[in-house]
Amino acid sequence: YSITIVASPASLGNVRLNNGPWGARQQESVEIGDLVEVRALAKSEARFEGWFENGTPVSEGASFSWRVERERRLAAAFSLAHTAPGTLKWVYQMDTEYTSSPAIGSDGCIYVCSFDDNKLHAVSPEGEKKWEFETEEGGDADPSIGSDGTIYVGGSGRDVWAISPEGNYLWDIWVPGSVCMSISIGSDGTLYAGTYASPSNKGVVAVNPTSPPSTAWDYSTTDGVYHSPGIGSDGTIYVGTQNAAGGNFYAITPEGNERWTVATDGHGWVTNSSPAIGSDGTIYVGTGSGWVYAFSPEDGSDATGN
Repeated sequence: YSITIVASPASLGNVRLNNGPWGARQQESVEIGDLVEVRALAKSEARFEGWFENGTPVSEGASFSWRVERERRLAAAFSLAHTAPGTLKWVYQMDTEYTSSPAIGSDGCIYVCSFDDNKLHAVSPEGEKKWEFETEEGGDADPSIGSDGTIYVGGSGRDVWAISPEGNYLWDIWVPGSVCMSISIGSDGTLYAGTYASPSNKGVVAVNPTSPPSTAWDYSTTDGVYHSPGIGSDGTIYVGTQNAAGGNFYAITPEGNERWTVATDGHGWVTNSSPAIGSDGTIYVGTGSGWVYAFSPEDGSDATGN
């Protein structure tokens, strides 16, 4: 008789027939009366639910054996093993408060900036300190990660820093304005930072991340930019400004030229959150008094046609 066993779903576990290999599916021909043993093994993120035949449970044990009397096809059922909601995995203690959002590298490393001591911390996925890098002055904005793993961070000290994934200094460059949020990265690697200062030097600065780095352009806005710029599929950069009387919203070409500007009509300043861009290019942004705008990417007109 033919005995067939399968893992269901195959991505969550493996099965074994007698002393054969482990795999997602096993089959063996046996004689009547032979003793057959099947075993199931869940992967690390899964748990074993039981053996089933035609949807009917036949055994809850991962190991199951019987004397052959007929052909059988058995399925070892697996499911994802979820931890209880809110389970604490670890705590990483810093010496000072932090106000930035973490950034996560492709290897799972977590990067976060501490506020008072201007340090960039690298924390392993297990919650252990890998390294810390001091940016000397004002490196307290949210970190950003380039395609090669380089970490970029700005701050109130008007510098943008580049640090390697190993925690080594790569370069820094002075920019004409303080940076309080994460740096946006274009498809070609260009860095775009919203800046604020008083009474001048506020807007968007573009940095070429070469070594040594250089400023590609600096676009001035009427008021400070307190969020990360949004970047459209065509490379257009979108930012809003913060002004209690009603800020402006800007579309800037990748070359640093104004594409269009729209006033928010006194409905409050554009908040510190970045604009969101839909699949059709529509730009969405909220204001401090509770209004949400949808802008057409062509000219900044009301995307609803009103």
